Amino acid sequence: MKILTTRTQLRHTRESGRRIIFEPGASTFINVSVYSQDTGIWNGADVYGTVTLSADKMTATSASGAITSCGVRGSLGKASGKWYVEWTVLAGGADFSTSTNDAVGIATLAASLSSWVGTHQTGGAGVNLFNGHVWSNNVDTGIVLSPINPGVYNNIGMALDMDNKRVWFRAYGGYWNNNSANNPATNVGGIDISALFTAGVAAYPVLGMFQNGDGATINLGQLPNTFAVPTGFLPWCADQGASIPTTPAGFTTRGTGGGTKISDKVVQVSSANSGAISLTDVGMAAWTNFLFELRSQ
Repeated sequence: MKILTTRTQLRHTRESGRRIIFEPGASTFINVSVYSQDTGIWNGADVYGTVTLSADKMTATSASGAITSCGVRGSLGKASGKWYVEWTVLAGGADFSTSTNDAVGIATLAASLSSWVGTHQTGGAGVNLFNGHVWSNNVDTGIVLSPINPGVYNNIGMALDMDNKRVWFRAYGGYWNNNSANNPATNVGGIDISALFTAGVAAYPVLGMFQNGDGATINLGQLPNTFAVPTGFLPWCADQGASIPTTPAGFTTRGTGGGTKISDKVVQVSSANSGAISLTDVGMAAWTNFLFELRSQ
């Protein structure tokens, strides 16, 4: 079998019944292998307290009905590479003045969510939305981001460099770590996270909440970013695969099967193909990444 495309990445959307048509050129394709990857949206099985997730798992909110801490972790970690994330933060009240434990950031998989939320990002690093202070493993870094509010200034960006073990935060497109000289692209002014994230230890997005209705929508690249991604960084859910035909790192084999031949140049992959996965919402989380390997004889 000849591999005609080493990697074609497409992203599942909210469109029910969507089909994807390949137009690869002059060759006739007769086989398609399909892989899927969770893009790291909020993990409903990894929560502390009472948390409600939206249908697409991008938005998490506190559903405690009272003022009490809760939190949720993302499902895809990063142990290497340079990655970008944005959160649109939500407040149950008019602002974060009563949301003392609200925070966004990163944690190890082993970190206790209750400790991360309740003791200033123990086991990770993040921004406290109540006062803008940036904490790293229960230590105040002295960095203060402003303004942060659930109205206009509701966007927190993070650049994570797991190769150099540094992290930067900004509020609504402002200065990285609140200093105009800082720049993730040149590895200037990042917070050192090497003591926590040693070799092979992955970082996961985390959200902490305190008041009923507090929360955040996480954008890992599923939607256009509000602000520019730093040079050399990628959206969190970007392909991190290895070479095909080996199943790419972080991906799960979904199936293989012959495509429906439409013409000599087009193959359509759909639920009608025996052995191939259906490209519909049925049984698949929204915003899943897919890789397609196309072959001919």
